[in-house]
Amino acid sequence: MKFFFAIILGLSIALTAGISFAKPLQTKYKTYEQPTLLKGVTIQGRVEYHRNDTIAFMRLTSDQTFLGQWLPANTGLHFTENGEWNWCFLGKDWEIQGHKMHGGGHEWQTLFYPSGKLHSGGLTDDKVIDGIPCAAGSFWNEVFGGGGRTYFYESGKLKYAKVAKTVTYRGQEIKKGKHVKLAEDGSILLVK
Repeated sequence: MKFFFAIILGLSIALTAGISFAKPLQTKYKTYEQPTLLKGVTIQGRVEYHRNDTIAFMRLTSDQTFLGQWLPANTGLHFTENGEWNWCFLGKDWEIQGHKMHGGGHEWQTLFYPSGKLHSGGLTDDKVIDGIPCAAGSFWNEVFGGGGRTYFYESGKLKYAKVAKTVTYRGQEIKKGKHVKLAEDGSILLVK
Protein backbone atom coordinates (compact mmCIF):
# COMPACT_ATOMS: atom_id res chain seq x y z
CA MET A 1 0.00 0.00 0.00
CA LYS A 2 2.84 2.41 0.88
CA PHE A 3 4.52 1.66 -2.46
CA PHE A 4 1.28 2.38 -4.35
CA PHE A 5 0.83 5.67 -2.44
CA ALA A 6 4.44 6.67 -3.22
CA ILE A 7 3.89 6.05 -6.95
CA ILE A 8 0.64 8.05 -6.97
CA LEU A 9 2.28 10.90 -5.04
CA GLY A 10 5.29 10.93 -7.38
CA LEU A 11 3.10 11.03 -10.48
CA SER A 12 0.92 13.75 -8.96
CA ILE A 13 3.96 15.90 -8.20
CA ALA A 14 5.39 15.34 -11.66
CA LEU A 15 2.15 16.22 -13.41
CA THR A 16 1.52 19.25 -11.19
CA ALA A 17 5.03 20.53 -11.83
CA GLY A 18 4.32 20.42 -15.56
CA ILE A 19 6.62 17.52 -16.31
CA SER A 20 5.52 15.64 -19.37
CA PHE A 21 6.43 12.11 -20.28
CA ALA A 22 5.46 12.73 -23.90
CA LYS A 23 7.82 14.03 -26.58
CA PRO A 24 7.86 17.85 -26.41
CA LEU A 25 6.38 19.89 -29.23
CA GLN A 26 9.30 22.33 -29.18
CA THR A 27 12.34 21.20 -31.10
CA LYS A 28 14.26 24.41 -31.80
CA TYR A 29 15.91 26.90 -29.50
CA LYS A 30 17.66 30.21 -29.99
CA THR A 31 19.44 32.28 -27.37
CA TYR A 32 19.19 36.05 -27.61
CA GLU A 33 22.21 37.55 -25.81
CA GLN A 34 20.88 41.12 -26.04
CA PRO A 35 17.36 42.44 -25.31
CA THR A 36 15.33 41.75 -28.45
CA LEU A 37 11.85 42.79 -29.55
CA LEU A 38 9.64 39.76 -30.36
CA LYS A 39 5.84 39.80 -30.61
CA GLY A 40 5.84 43.41 -29.42
CA VAL A 41 7.70 42.81 -26.13
CA THR A 42 11.36 42.82 -25.12
CA ILE A 43 12.83 39.42 -24.31
CA GLN A 44 16.30 38.04 -23.66
CA GLY A 45 17.74 34.58 -23.22
CA ARG A 46 16.51 31.27 -24.58
CA VAL A 47 13.45 31.22 -26.84
CA GLU A 48 11.80 27.92 -27.75
CA TYR A 49 10.21 27.40 -31.17
CA HIS A 50 7.62 24.93 -32.40
CA ARG A 51 8.47 22.69 -35.32
CA ASN A 52 6.67 25.13 -37.65
CA ASP A 53 9.08 27.93 -36.54
CA THR A 54 6.50 29.85 -34.51
CA ILE A 55 7.52 30.93 -31.00
CA ALA A 56 6.60 28.42 -28.29
CA PHE A 57 8.05 30.06 -25.16
CA MET A 58 9.95 33.24 -24.23
CA ARG A 59 10.60 35.38 -21.11
CA LEU A 60 10.04 39.10 -20.56
CA THR A 61 13.07 41.19 -19.59
CA SER A 62 11.03 43.76 -17.63
CA ASP A 63 7.47 44.62 -16.53
CA GLN A 64 5.61 45.04 -19.84
CA THR A 65 2.17 45.01 -21.43
CA PHE A 66 1.27 42.06 -23.65
CA LEU A 67 -2.19 41.72 -25.24
CA GLY A 68 -3.55 44.28 -22.81
CA GLN A 69 -2.13 42.60 -19.69
CA TRP A 70 0.54 44.29 -17.57
CA LEU A 71 2.95 41.45 -16.69
CA PRO A 72 6.02 41.28 -14.44
CA ALA A 73 9.63 40.79 -15.51
CA ASN A 74 10.73 37.18 -15.96
CA THR A 75 7.23 36.09 -16.98
CA GLY A 76 7.44 33.15 -19.36
CA LEU A 77 4.93 33.42 -22.21
CA HIS A 78 3.74 30.28 -23.99
CA PHE A 79 2.15 30.20 -27.45
CA THR A 80 0.26 27.60 -29.48
CA GLU A 81 1.63 26.41 -32.81
CA ASN A 82 -0.83 28.88 -34.37
CA GLY A 83 0.93 31.72 -32.57
CA GLU A 84 -1.82 32.40 -30.00
CA TRP A 85 -0.83 33.18 -26.41
CA ASN A 86 -2.45 30.62 -24.13
CA TRP A 87 -0.62 30.61 -20.79
CA CYS A 88 2.27 31.97 -18.79
CA PHE A 89 4.39 31.43 -15.72
CA LEU A 90 4.15 34.80 -13.98
CA GLY A 91 7.53 36.16 -12.89
CA LYS A 92 6.11 36.76 -9.38
CA ASP A 93 2.73 36.89 -7.65
CA TRP A 94 0.83 39.43 -9.75
CA GLU A 95 -2.56 41.03 -10.11
CA ILE A 96 -4.39 40.12 -13.32
CA GLN A 97 -7.75 41.79 -13.95
CA GLY A 98 -8.15 42.53 -10.24
CA HIS A 99 -7.17 39.06 -9.01
CA LYS A 100 -3.75 38.34 -7.48
CA MET A 101 -2.38 35.15 -9.04
CA HIS A 102 0.49 32.84 -8.06
CA GLY A 103 3.78 33.41 -9.83
CA GLY A 104 7.48 33.23 -9.22
CA GLY A 105 8.29 29.91 -10.79
CA HIS A 106 6.92 26.95 -12.70
CA GLU A 107 4.38 25.85 -10.08
CA TRP A 108 1.33 27.68 -11.49
CA GLN A 109 0.27 28.32 -15.04
CA THR A 110 -1.97 31.31 -15.56
CA LEU A 111 -4.13 30.70 -18.63
CA PHE A 112 -5.59 33.24 -21.06
CA TYR A 113 -8.15 33.42 -23.83
CA PRO A 114 -6.77 34.31 -27.31
CA SER A 115 -8.03 37.86 -26.65
CA GLY A 116 -5.61 38.17 -23.71
CA LYS A 117 -8.37 38.01 -21.07
CA LEU A 118 -7.81 35.87 -17.97
CA HIS A 119 -9.07 32.28 -18.28
CA SER A 120 -7.80 30.66 -15.07
CA GLY A 121 -5.10 30.61 -12.45
CA GLY A 122 -4.28 30.06 -8.81
CA LEU A 123 -5.40 32.82 -6.45
CA THR A 124 -2.77 33.79 -3.87
CA ASP A 125 -5.43 34.24 -1.16
CA ASP A 126 -9.07 33.38 -0.56
CA LYS A 127 -11.20 36.02 -2.29
CA VAL A 128 -14.90 36.69 -2.75
CA ILE A 129 -15.61 36.89 -6.48
CA ASP A 130 -19.13 37.53 -7.75
CA GLY A 131 -20.51 36.53 -4.33
CA ILE A 132 -18.58 33.25 -4.03
CA PRO A 133 -15.72 32.93 -1.49
CA CYS A 134 -13.10 31.35 -3.78
CA ALA A 135 -10.27 29.32 -2.25
CA ALA A 136 -6.64 30.24 -2.78
CA GLY A 137 -4.81 27.93 -5.12
CA SER A 138 -2.45 25.52 -3.40
CA PHE A 139 -0.56 22.36 -4.21
CA TRP A 140 -2.84 20.38 -1.87
CA ASN A 141 -6.03 21.77 -3.42
CA GLU A 142 -4.72 21.06 -6.90
CA VAL A 143 -3.54 17.50 -6.27
CA PHE A 144 -5.74 16.23 -3.43
CA GLY A 145 -8.62 18.71 -3.20
CA GLY A 146 -10.23 18.23 -6.60
CA GLY A 147 -8.54 21.27 -8.16
CA GLY A 148 -7.40 24.61 -6.87
CA ARG A 149 -7.68 26.77 -9.98
CA THR A 150 -10.22 29.56 -10.33
CA TYR A 151 -11.81 29.91 -13.80
CA PHE A 152 -13.34 32.95 -15.46
CA TYR A 153 -15.48 33.66 -18.48
CA GLU A 154 -13.91 35.92 -21.09
CA SER A 155 -16.17 38.68 -19.75
CA GLY A 156 -14.34 38.41 -16.41
CA LYS A 157 -17.26 36.78 -14.56
CA LEU A 158 -16.54 33.83 -12.28
CA LYS A 159 -17.00 30.46 -14.00
CA TYR A 160 -15.70 27.78 -11.59
CA ALA A 161 -13.98 27.71 -8.20
CA LYS A 162 -13.41 25.79 -5.00
CA VAL A 163 -15.46 27.34 -2.18
CA ALA A 164 -13.28 28.69 0.67
CA LYS A 165 -16.05 28.83 3.31
CA THR A 166 -19.69 27.79 3.52
CA VAL A 167 -21.89 30.40 1.86
CA THR A 168 -25.54 30.87 0.96
CA TYR A 169 -25.61 31.97 -2.65
CA ARG A 170 -28.89 32.81 -4.36
CA GLY A 171 -30.77 30.87 -1.69
CA GLN A 172 -28.61 27.73 -1.94
CA GLU A 173 -26.09 26.71 0.71
CA ILE A 174 -22.72 25.74 -0.73
CA LYS A 175 -20.39 24.00 1.74
CA LYS A 176 -16.72 24.82 2.22
CA GLY A 177 -14.53 22.59 0.03
CA LYS A 178 -17.17 22.06 -2.68
CA HIS A 179 -16.60 23.23 -6.24
CA VAL A 180 -19.16 25.48 -7.88
CA LYS A 181 -19.72 26.17 -11.56
CA LEU A 182 -21.69 29.28 -12.50
CA ALA A 183 -23.33 30.37 -15.73
CA GLU A 184 -22.17 33.73 -17.03
CA ASP A 185 -25.33 35.31 -15.57
CA GLY A 186 -24.32 34.01 -12.11
CA SER A 187 -26.84 31.19 -11.86
CA ILE A 188 -25.55 27.91 -10.41
CA LEU A 189 -24.88 25.19 -12.95
CA LEU A 190 -23.19 22.63 -10.70
CA VAL A 191 -22.04 22.05 -7.13
CA LYS A 192 -19.85 19.01 -6.49
